Amino acid sequence: MNWVETDRTLVCLQANEEELGQILFDARANGFLAADFRDSDLNNMRTAVAIGPFTREQGKAMFAHFRLA
Repeated sequence: MNWVETDRTLVCLQANEEELGQILFDARANGFLAADFRDSDLNNMRTAVAIGPFTREQGKAMFAHFRLA
């Protein structure tokens, strides 16, 4: 069964565009599926990234220092 069918978790964290870029780079460098989203109304600025799937421990290591949005 596909992971998205069993665990549909979405967590929104506060990050600026530079931090989002670093998260995306690190995720891809570590073999995670990752995509970024850019807003054409905001000069094509990166506004979000999606990463996963990953374990609780991996998520904690990558995102523990960010605040919930």
